[in-house]
Amino acid sequence: MRSDYILLEIKNNLTLVDRPEVSGRNEDYIFVICGRNVPAECYMRCWESLDKLRCGRWGAVIIDDASDNGYIDPLIRSTAGRRKRVTYIRNECRKTMLPNLVHAIKDVCTNPNSVIITLDMDDALLNRDALCMVRNEYLRGHDVVSSTSLKKGVRILPYEIDYNDARGEKVGDVWMHLRSFRKYLFDRIDENDFKENGHWIEIFNELTFMIPISEMSSDPIQIKAPLYLWEPRTKDDDSHRAADLHTISLMRLRNPYGEYRVPKVLGEIRPPGMLVNEFSKGDVLIIRHAEKEDRQDYLSTERGITERGERESELFGSCLEHIDLFVCSEIRRTSETAYCMNKGNGGGFNLMIDPLFNALRYDYSKWCELKDKYGYLEILRMWRDNEFKNGELPDFRTYSVSFLEKLLKLSEGKTVCVVTHDHMICVLSSIFKVCKSSNVPYMGGFVLKRDEIVKTLNQMKTQ
Repeated sequence: MRSDYILLEIKNNLTLVDRPEVSGRNEDYIFVICGRNVPAECYMRCWESLDKLRCGRWGAVIIDDASDNGYIDPLIRSTAGRRKRVTYIRNECRKTMLPNLVHAIKDVCTNPNSVIITLDMDDALLNRDALCMVRNEYLRGHDVVSSTSLKKGVRILPYEIDYNDARGEKVGDVWMHLRSFRKYLFDRIDENDFKENGHWIEIFNELTFMIPISEMSSDPIQIKAPLYLWEPRTKDDDSHRAADLHTISLMRLRNPYGEYRVPKVLGEIRPPGMLVNEFSKGDVLIIRHAEKEDRQDYLSTERGITERGERESELFGSCLEHIDLFVCSEIRRTSETAYCMNKGNGGGFNLMIDPLFNALRYDYSKWCELKDKYGYLEILRMWRDNEFKNGELPDFRTYSVSFLEKLLKLSEGKTVCVVTHDHMICVLSSIFKVCKSSNVPYMGGFVLKRDEIVKTLNQMKTQ
């Protein structure tokens, strides 16, 4: 954490204390909210629009830019019920929007595949399903998702975004709210492009990142529904319009960015929407199951997937190459995910259940004991490095060879999807020595091609 930013923590008694370090946010969807001297009613409108979202899997970074109206501390306390999913930062001196945004996205958000959603502190989301609608577009494989907005006291803005004309006369209207994008696109922007003559651009500053992001995006989309309430507090006079035109002229003269696609890393865990663009006929897709229930059904000893998980599984399946065979573990939620994916994928359901795809739970009580003692990543490291000598877990090399051989056999002449669990995704990623996180998104995983399986199998057999 940079020394000129103060990280706040809400204690159980609702007191605010400074923290010396920030733990990075790595949720799949992260709202970045900045503002200064925002009226209390506007801040609460903004916050409540997040708090009431039906799709609850999100995090947030809230930055107060050195407000001096006395509102911010009590307002932050009012959000205490969600404090585990929010990082609060207060500036000692004013910095303006762009440096706050850059700090939040590049320094606080740690997962390059996270979707960043920018939200001004005096604005709000208009729809309780706004995040669900945005999520669905990312699930389809888009890497930039915008919407249209309702300008308070005016109308719903009718502008249609033209991402291919981001440096045209009207900059393609890429500035439109709601703005969201994968973090890795923002990370590629040269910091000098946020500035003019060494100073951060203040007016119409969203162009400094939305123009490059639009150019780098491989598949942007605009949701035509108004998802965002925009209440600008800056006076729209001749001076402000002249400043807007100056920023437009400045950005149009700068060097364009080319389209960017994330290079594939064998075994690297990715969210489902990114897998859509990697998966093709003859491949093996290995994913975690869909969103599971918070509590197990009273008729079952295992938790199934939620209604939202069913809908998202079906949508995900509809976006994928036709799958010939689904392979699941014996746990109910994996087969439920496969069934729903198959429904969207065109039917012809062919399902195999194999305990091999849930290896670490062969002795469930021992697995829970090890997990509590060491944690996911340390178990995987110890297992891979052969540090379990007393039979707590099956031999890693033996298991890996058996797994890869099974994949080769199953995928001969077929396109295959393996639906398993988060710990197994980490285990399988460890075979390729790239597992860096235990945070596996629902339906996240990776794609393998048969020649990659063959090569890895031969390497393991000769070790």
